[in-house]
Amino acid sequence: MSYHTLTHQPKQKNKQAGFTIVEIMIATLVFTVILMVITYGVMHFTSDYFKGINSSTTQTVARTALDDITQAIEYSSGPITSAANGVHTAGLVCAGNQAFGYMGGKIVVSPTVTPNSGNTTKALIDHTGVSSTCTPAAVGSGTELLQNNMRLVYLTVSQVASSSNLWTVQLSVAYGDSDLLCDASANSTHLCSPGGTPYALTDSVWGPDILCKTDTGDQFCSVVNLSTTVSRRLN
Repeated sequence: MSYHTLTHQPKQKNKQAGFTIVEIMIATLVFTVILMVITYGVMHFTSDYFKGINSSTTQTVARTALDDITQAIEYSSGPITSAANGVHTAGLVCAGNQAFGYMGGKIVVSPTVTPNSGNTTKALIDHTGVSSTCTPAAVGSGTELLQNNMRLVYLTVSQVASSSNLWTVQLSVAYGDSDLLCDASANSTHLCSPGGTPYALTDSVWGPDILCKTDTGDQFCSVVNLSTTVSRRLN
């Protein structure tokens, strides 16, 4: 006779694993931090990208404008004159029969229109065929040297010495709205330091010490200051 030993196998309970509330909160926090870091990185990259593009474009436009003016001085055999030189108003620089008319501080909103200028003078135009009188009225049309959302914030043309063939040209071009700009000169009310009065969007901005504010939106602002001395080849 054989005997079979019966063993009793206890039933295993079906346990379902899951996250606790604390674990979910920790995971959510970690995921949020990661998203914030990624978002900051994308925003920083985008800001640097736009700032680089605007700075490069402004630099190129300002350099081209300076080259046009200096070449006119260098190869002109006629008199070099300047009306309202370095003054915040409508001005004109003439070298022989070539003229550069400007409306200081006015922003370009299209290739042909400068707002709040009071006339049809563009921001900085290159015009040929000017008479020897070199008057602002002589420049009624020409090629706009600046691009949209740019303005001429300073321009001087001066002879190094009365008997010299050397001429110095100082030119500053700004990109961006007026409220993104400030004036670093000591006597300005639109100082770059805290407490300075911001420029209004409709303000003209003019001066040798114009800078971009280090503030939100500075990726949409650029200021280029250029200066060179050129020798006249023709007398």
